[in-house]
Amino acid sequence: MKKQISLLFFVFLILSFQTIAQKAETFILKSGDGNIVLHVEADNRLQWSFQHKGEQVIAPSPIFMNIGGEILPSDISSL
Repeated sequence: MKKQISLLFFVFLILSFQTIAQKAETFILKSGDGNIVLHVEADNRLQWSFQHKGEQVIAPSPIFMNIGGEILPSDISSL
């Protein structure tokens, strides 16, 4: 289970960097049995949510990154 979550998190990070210059998109990552579902929504802000066996575990939440002391997105007051 920890390995699956680590893999999902890694893929999630890769997707977050690729979405900077893209149009609004939703990415859905599912475990092999479909019990774990990760949604990443990239629009004017980046957010994610998590479901386990159809039950919402983490509601859509904004994503922030700290890169070299700079917090992205830079205008977090609009979130």
